[in-house]
Formats: sequence, structure tokens, C-alpha cells
Amino acid sequence: YGLVGSEMCIRDRNPAEQMITLGKQINQHLYLSYEFGIQSSEQAVRLIYQFSQALSAFARMGHHSGGGGVKYKIRFD
Repeated sequence: YGLVGSEMCIRDRNPAEQMITLGKQINQHLYLSYEFGIQSSEQAVRLIYQFSQALSAFARMGHHSGGGGVKYKIRFD
């Protein structure tokens, strides 16, 4: 697979904690992003694997912290 799409966004937080995210959709299941602070030294790489519309797993490795988890979404349309 080639690189499918890209994204840039600014997370709306406390101005001292605002982050810019640059990301790429690697394939239909895998998303990779790099986040960095506008006014701080915070940096992180995030990897998200989408198993289905409802289930995804993520890992984050940052300059000051790291972690991961699993998300399960239930939508009521």
C-alpha cells in the first residue's frame, strides 16, 4: 500500500498545551501521526490500528510520556 491520505490539525486545549498534529493514513487500518507543542517541548508519535468501525487500538510514545490502549465505540444514530 502507498500513503493514502494526510492530515494536519491543531488541538484546541489550554493555549500553553496546544498541539499540532501531522498524520498519514498508511492503509485502510493503520494511521500514523506526529504531534508537537506550539508553546511547549511536548512531542509524540501515535499509531492507531482500526480493527473495525467500533474497535481500535492505539500506542503513543512521547517526549515526556507514553502509553496505549483500546477504544470501543458505540454509536446511537
